[in-house]
Amino acid sequence: MAYRLRARAWGERPRPMFAARNIHYDLAEKDRGLGEGGIGAMHLLTRRVGLIERIDKELHVLKRHLPYHESDHVLNLTYNILCGGTCAEDLALRRNNEVYRDALGAERIPDPTTAGASGGGSDARAESAAELHGPRIEVHEGIEQGI
Repeated sequence: MAYRLRARAWGERPRPMFAARNIHYDLAEKDRGLGEGGIGAMHLLTRRVGLIERIDKELHVLKRHLPYHESDHVLNLTYNILCGGTCAEDLALRRNNEVYRDALGAERIPDPTTAGASGGGSDARAESAAELHGPRIEVHEGIEQGI
C-alpha cells in the first residue's frame, strides 16, 4: 500500500482517476447492507460477458435442472470464494442470507451438500470439467473486445 501511495510527479491526465461508469444506488426506507456488496456487480458482469450462458451451453453435468443449472452451481462456488469463503459452512451462511440472495436475484441458492454433485459418474464429471476450458477462453476474448 505504501508503494501505491508514494509521492510521484504525475503528468496531466486526460480523464479522472476514478473511471467507473453506470453505477446506481437505490435507497428505500428499509435499506439493507451486505459486506460483499460488489457481488451483484460481479453477477451482472458474468451475465454481460456471456459467461452464464456459456457455462450452461458447454458444461453438461446435470441430467435435469431441478431447479438449478450448471451455472448456478459453478457460480455458487465462485462467488463464495470471491466473498472470502473457504468452506462448505461459508456456502451455507450465504445460502441463508436473504440480502445475499437478493443481490444475486436468486430465490434459492444451491445447498452446500450438493456442491460438486452431479447426475453422472466420475467420468462424466471429469469430461464436463474439461469442457470449461473453452468457454473461459471465449469469454476472456469477449472481455478483451469490450463486450
